[in-house]
Amino acid sequence: MILPTRGNPDDPPRIGHKVTSLLAPPRTGQPARRHVGLAILALATGGFAIGTTEFVTMGLLPQIARGVHVSIPAAGHVISAYAL
Repeated sequence: MILPTRGNPDDPPRIGHKVTSLLAPPRTGQPARRHVGLAILALATGGFAIGTTEFVTMGLLPQIARGVHVSIPAAGHVISAYAL
């Protein structure tokens, strides 16, 4: 049996031949773990920042209501709409 020397896309891969994809990330192991860790850190930081801004705003609700000359419940509705 003669195996083709040039890679014809229609030919099946040979035994022992490594098939790779142009879209697949490299399989080095360590950099992929680092990227996952950085992604989790970024998501956690973003979630903390968003949650903190909402709670700080709720703590300042009376001052915000006085500053924009509305009632405290109306200011609370505005903050809730912003949170969504």
